[in-house]
Amino acid sequence: MRVVVVNAGLGGVVVGAHRAGAQVAAALEADATLVAGLRANLEGHDLPCEDVAILELRDDATAARRLAAALEAHPPADDLHVHVSVPPDKAAVEAARVREALACLGARGDASWSIVAKVSPETRRVLVDASAREPARVAFDLLDSAALGAPQARQRLVAGPPELLHAMHVRRAATTRRGSVREALEASGLTLPSEHLKNQTRSTNTAAPCTRSVDAAAYTLCGSHALTWCDAKGKTVRLMSPREGAVLMGLPGDWALPEGRREAQRAVGGATCALLGEVLTRAAQDARRAASGGGGGGGGVGSGVGSDALLAVLGGSPEPPFAMNKKQYRTLKRRLSALELALETIANAKR
Repeated sequence: MRVVVVNAGLGGVVVGAHRAGAQVAAALEADATLVAGLRANLEGHDLPCEDVAILELRDDATAARRLAAALEAHPPADDLHVHVSVPPDKAAVEAARVREALACLGARGDASWSIVAKVSPETRRVLVDASAREPARVAFDLLDSAALGAPQARQRLVAGPPELLHAMHVRRAATTRRGSVREALEASGLTLPSEHLKNQTRSTNTAAPCTRSVDAAAYTLCGSHALTWCDAKGKTVRLMSPREGAVLMGLPGDWALPEGRREAQRAVGGATCALLGEVLTRAAQDARRAASGGGGGGGGVGSGVGSDALLAVLGGSPEPPFAMNKKQYRTLKRRLSALELALETIANAKR
């Protein structure tokens, strides 16, 4: 399978796609500095990519048209997966970018695609509306990279065709491994500064810093501020370096980062976890194999790929664990998402 990555950033999805055995056809990024760094990193780590290019941001066109123009060299095909990472921004801007990406990919008619964005009520509302209007084309879920085995907790909204989301659910359910900060840093040859780390939050009961052992997954990495190494009682040892943060993102220990601690931290905090990119690519491969061998049609979006075919590809049991068909499951999931959105809106209004 060929993969095109839009808003590649530091290259987490590109690295993940390579680990899944895919061919990266293009990596597009608006930041020229990140483009230069990504080219050097891919060459230095022998990760081939046909095209690492700057994503042109013209003011005379909508974001959907800019994205369509950037993807002109890669027309829709059965073996092509288009991934769009939404860069960190204000919640309303991120929601607008998700909406425009959905419009562009729908107009192109891509059979395999994915969108990853930060969690916000605005973005969730866009995805709830899209999945309600086009249930055969759009599905979404909230995924935590730690549940996939990553060494940090990182929740993201993931959208894609229902077949791809179903394949991701199967892979997530089959994941038993849990990553840890200790394991990630030791594997990269880095020394642990302490046995605990903390973020900026405090306990509501004791007002003590919230700490976490390095034998568990880290807190979510942010672009605005780094996590802090500390002792068991929360006493600061030092700030986590961008290099250590990049390792928790799943990047190699010698992956080149932007110059300057602030710029490096911003790039690391805004990156997409490499493991999420790998699982997304493998799920796209699973869905494509199921579509081609499961008798569900030509493999396009909405071709009716069933659970039996997908589980057969993955080696699972074709028997459903409960008496609910696919249509009922989607309806229930949409209603639960709408309920979650309503509860979040009410909670935000009370603050």
